[in-house]
Amino acid sequence: MATFRFLRSATLLCLAKICATQETTPSPAELAAYGTAWEASQHASSDAVWYETPDNFSSTLKPGVVLKIEYATDLTNYTVPASLSMSRIIYTTLDVHGAVLPTSAYILWPYHALPENDTLGYDAVLWAHGTSGLFAPCAPSNYRSLQYHFMVPYLLANQGTVVVAPDYAGLGVGSFANGTKINHPWATSPAQANDMAYALQAARSAFPQYLAPGGPYVAMGHSQGGRAAWGFTERQAVSPVVGYRGTVLLAPAASPIDIIEQAIENPDAPWSIPGQTLQILTIQSVTAVYPSYKWAGFTNVSANIFFNAYEKFQGCLPTQNILYGALPPSQYAQRGWTNASEVKAWQELTRVGNKRFAGPVLLLAGNNNGSDGIIPYDLPISASILSSVHHLCGLMEKGGWEESLQVVGYKDVNHFPVIQASEGMWLDWIKQRLNGAAPGPPSGCSIGSKKAFRGGKDSFQTIPPNFLVEWANATDQWQYSL
Repeated sequence: MATFRFLRSATLLCLAKICATQETTPSPAELAAYGTAWEASQHASSDAVWYETPDNFSSTLKPGVVLKIEYATDLTNYTVPASLSMSRIIYTTLDVHGAVLPTSAYILWPYHALPENDTLGYDAVLWAHGTSGLFAPCAPSNYRSLQYHFMVPYLLANQGTVVVAPDYAGLGVGSFANGTKINHPWATSPAQANDMAYALQAARSAFPQYLAPGGPYVAMGHSQGGRAAWGFTERQAVSPVVGYRGTVLLAPAASPIDIIEQAIENPDAPWSIPGQTLQILTIQSVTAVYPSYKWAGFTNVSANIFFNAYEKFQGCLPTQNILYGALPPSQYAQRGWTNASEVKAWQELTRVGNKRFAGPVLLLAGNNNGSDGIIPYDLPISASILSSVHHLCGLMEKGGWEESLQVVGYKDVNHFPVIQASEGMWLDWIKQRLNGAAPGPPSGCSIGSKKAFRGGKDSFQTIPPNFLVEWANATDQWQYSL
């Protein structure tokens, strides 16, 4: 999910760098201009030409077709470690209605790929990123640090693994050649699962000397990407991409609508405000999937911010955070908006954890007093991860599914910090799955927990990434969400 709320008042929202030059609180448009200017400074390039839909795109093409290849990306303006190299591709994918779309992905290449002399091709991780935003400039392949830097892609590549990472439809390639916009269907797990599957297929086609058609790979995702990867496991059960060795899910959510509704019902819960913030992203996503909905859930004030600032300036998640930071949650959306037929249809279409999947699956999540700051973990509500897991385990037992689902909750850890807290576990798990040296996990459900050896409450916990020291001061913490 990965949406945060740092700024809680007009005073805080009047950011020092803006308010030093004017006496009044800045307008949404002024905030959007400020936010997107900072975001642009964190992009590798301001030239959007590379992400334009290529002339060879056709809606009659099959999914997984490579449209454009950047064999060696110029890493001058990236923070990618010097030993690594990178490529970008534009390829075809499918939306949830079966329409063919162009979209983009990056491939991070290690200095020393593993394994050597393997006729199946080099080991790969199919990486699904968390929320970056809703618009074309929010493609991680154009972020200087690829959004997750040393937390995931740099680490994996430095370990000798090829990382294939889709941007998702609507991010990067934002429109067709005729100018028609491609709306990003945020958290629409079947759509992002398609983006993942066809990114791997396209990468194999673009670089057959490194990625063989049946080469070994593990899928992995965090937050929105955790939902995408969860959807990918369900896709694998009905339309498998060969070479699959398992999936790692980091801080996923089975149903954002459940989180939203229960966040509204529990306004004093520490995860309530971040949970309610998901309404902005979800209303856009429902409209992307069902255009007849036309953003109907927005309040007038929320719609004004969205269309006249957020969308107009093509902001990403940091800009969303400063735009909505001082708005009371009650003004995000109209009361009862989740009862609309299109919203109910979107909820059922995108829900994960209620159908057969292909394992083994390792699910890791933070559990800091019942949630990771955004997603409930073991709270007695249907939106919690363990509620979804127990339901899925019941389906596994009833259906006799011989799959493996291992769940581990990390005590006193929040949404992004769980990535680092669990790094030793997931990295070792991925290596074992890829090299096949150890027996696979036993079938069935396993639910456990981890705690910090010194006590997690002694650590500094935040919801967003806590990786680069002093990256932003107190009034600029909205920047953390990039």
